[in-house]
Amino acid sequence: MHNIWTIIKKELKRFFTDYRILISLFLPGVLIFFIYSFMGNIINNSVTTSNDYIYEIYVKNLNDAGPELKSCLTLENEQFKIKLVEFEKQTNTFEQVKNDIKAEKVDLFVIFEKNFYENVQNYLPETGKNAPNIEIYYNSINNASQDAYLYFVNLFNEFESAIANKFDINRELDMDYDLATEEQTTIMVLTSVLPFLLIVFLFTASMAITPDTIAGEKERGTIATLLVTPMKRSELALGKIIAISIAALSSSFVSFLGIILSLPKLMSTINVDLSIYGFDTYLALFGVIVITELLFVAIISLISSIARSVKEASGFCSAVMILVMLLGMTTMLGVSNSSVLSYFIPAYNSIQCLNEILSLSFNPLHFLITIIANIIYVLLGVLLIAKVFNSEKMLN
Repeated sequence: MHNIWTIIKKELKRFFTDYRILISLFLPGVLIFFIYSFMGNIINNSVTTSNDYIYEIYVKNLNDAGPELKSCLTLENEQFKIKLVEFEKQTNTFEQVKNDIKAEKVDLFVIFEKNFYENVQNYLPETGKNAPNIEIYYNSINNASQDAYLYFVNLFNEFESAIANKFDINRELDMDYDLATEEQTTIMVLTSVLPFLLIVFLFTASMAITPDTIAGEKERGTIATLLVTPMKRSELALGKIIAISIAALSSSFVSFLGIILSLPKLMSTINVDLSIYGFDTYLALFGVIVITELLFVAIISLISSIARSVKEASGFCSAVMILVMLLGMTTMLGVSNSSVLSYFIPAYNSIQCLNEILSLSFNPLHFLITIIANIIYVLLGVLLIAKVFNSEKMLN
C-alpha cells in the first residue's frame, strides 16, 4: 500500500504543479461555461430583437381582402408589430417596392387580387378554375422578411381553413392543453444530453493525460527507473490509474459544472428545474462517474502501455473514443435496454445507469451490477498492465 501511495503522490504532484497540464485539464470546462452562456445570450437577444422589431408590410387591394383578413392585418399585435402601408396610398411603383424588399428596406409585399373576398365566397373547386390568389413577395436572405412571410402564410392558411370549418381543435386559448409537467420536461432534456456529455468528458479527460503518463514515460525512458525499484508491477499500475483518475475526475467535474451553470441561459425557453434531484441522486451519479472514470483510465493505460509512443497511443484511443461516443448517443436517440445482461457491458452499462438515475427510475440491481462489473474490469486492466510492465519486449 505504501508503494501505491508513493506513486499516487508522485503523479498528482506532477499533474497539479505543471501549468500546461492544469490548462489542458480545466480550460475545457471553463470554455464550455463561457461558450454555452454566450450562445444563450445570443439566443435571448435575438428573441428580444424580433419582439421589438417593427415589420414594414406593403399591401395592395387591402379593401378587397374581406373584413376578417383586413381585421387580422390591421390588428395591434404585441408579439408581431406591423407597420402596414397601403400600396395605393403611397407613390412607390410596383418595381420600387420589390427593389426595397431586395435592399432589405421593406419586409413584405402582399397583393390581393381584385374582389378577392367575393371570389373566395363564390369559388367552387369542381368548376376546375383557378382559386383566388394572394401574391407575397419577400426576401429569404433577410431574417425579418422570412419571419414575416411565414407569419402571413400561416395566417392565410388559418383563414382558408376557417372558411370551411367543420370542427375545432383546442379552441380555448387560455386552456393549457400540454399536460407535460416541469419535472418531465427537465428529465427529458437532461436524459437526452447529459449522459452523452458526461461519458465524453470522462473519456477525453482520461485521454488528455494518460498517454503521456505511460507511453510518454516509455519514450523518455523514465519509467525504467520505476521498474527497477522493489515494488510490484501491479502496485505501479494501480498507483498510476488512481492518480490519473483523480486528475481526470477533477477535469470532468469542472466541465460538468460548466454545463450545469450555463444551462439556465442556454435553455432559457425551456423550464429546467434541477431541484427535482435529491442528495441520493447526486450520490448515485457520483458513484457511476467515479467507477466509469477508473474504467476509462484502465483502458487507456493498457493501450498506452502497449503503444510504442504517445502518438500511437493517442491514435488507438481516438478509435476507442468513437465507439464510446456512439454508445453515448444511444440516450440522445432514446434507445434504452432493460436487460440485466446489458449492465455487464463496460461503458454501455454506465450510460444506461446514468440515464436511469437522471430519469428518476433508479434500479438498485442495475446500479450494483454496473459498479461491480466495472470494478472487475478495472482490476483486470491492472493485472494486464502489470503483465505488460513485466515484459521487456513490450516496453521496448
